[in-house]
Amino acid sequence: MAASGGGRWIGIKYFEGDSRITIQLSKDTWKVRNGLDVKVTMQFDDLDPWSATANSFHMDDGDGALQFGIGSRNIGQFAMEFVRSNTLYVRFPNQDTIGDWQVDLEGTPQVTLAWARCLKSLAAVADQFTWE
Repeated sequence: MAASGGGRWIGIKYFEGDSRITIQLSKDTWKVRNGLDVKVTMQFDDLDPWSATANSFHMDDGDGALQFGIGSRNIGQFAMEFVRSNTLYVRFPNQDTIGDWQVDLEGTPQVTLAWARCLKSLAAVADQFTWE
């Protein structure tokens, strides 16, 4: 599942065999050195933020990117907040050169449910996805 705009890209991925989902963030102007740790917070509406340490890398097109995971025991909660929220705030604490993001989540329930159906057909971790 991915969205882009304004030179920014966000992807929420499941790689077969993983016990987590992977969040990838990229911006066409980012200059990063591979393998650096960067603090990231993601907050849905006014809910408690999710905090992670992302690892820097480069996308296939050369854009700088960050990635981190959400473990299987937290996937259901993360997905529920994602589906039910209107706005996602992505922040980069202690980073002067990376500006914060605000993401409109309109349409995410339909896309996320389709993604969950796909996961259910691919992997056992789909048991973590209960939306009702």
